[in-house]
Amino acid sequence: MSCPYCQFPGTGSSRFCPKCGHRLTIPLPSEEEINLSQSRYHNALGNSYFLQGLWGLASIFYQKAINISPELWQSHYNLGCIYYRQGNLSSAEHHFRRVLELQSNYYPARYNLGTIYLKQKHYIKALENLVVVKKQVPYFWPNRLNLAATYYCLGLYQAALEEYLAVHRHNLCQEEALKGIKLTCQKLGLKPSTLISSR
Repeated sequence: MSCPYCQFPGTGSSRFCPKCGHRLTIPLPSEEEINLSQSRYHNALGNSYFLQGLWGLASIFYQKAINISPELWQSHYNLGCIYYRQGNLSSAEHHFRRVLELQSNYYPARYNLGTIYLKQKHYIKALENLVVVKKQVPYFWPNRLNLAATYYCLGLYQAALEEYLAVHRHNLCQEEALKGIKLTCQKLGLKPSTLISSR
């Protein structure tokens, strides 16, 4: 350890610098610790503005946090959510992909990424992500609806129907699930009323 005041090298475990005599009992934080602290502070400010609906200000602070600590996945996720809500899907995709590089099991980012791919009609990419989310959190019904829609768009009507029925069985998202069941039954030549009443 060197003296933070005069930079004298090799003060060792001494409490005082042998050159300038300054007390060394309080170790100074490393640059990495300072950066992480600052980036978390900016992320917290961003969260505060986000909760107030001030997305422009929130995004400024999330970006500051990322500039200081590019590995702070929370800021990438939060910024991705803002871009998604603003309709900037390519920027949102970039940040959600970055989250998954840093935290591969963070299912909200994977769900959002799958949803973006579904909106962009990249159905195979959507399927890859939404299936992983289903394995992680099987009862996350918005994901199951998106998975059903993806199966439907890929022409996998039986798989789509199973997902729509699973959502309907749990009395969630009834309107969307019923609409999906009816459309899928038309493709399969089935009567929706028999499937719904038998559940």
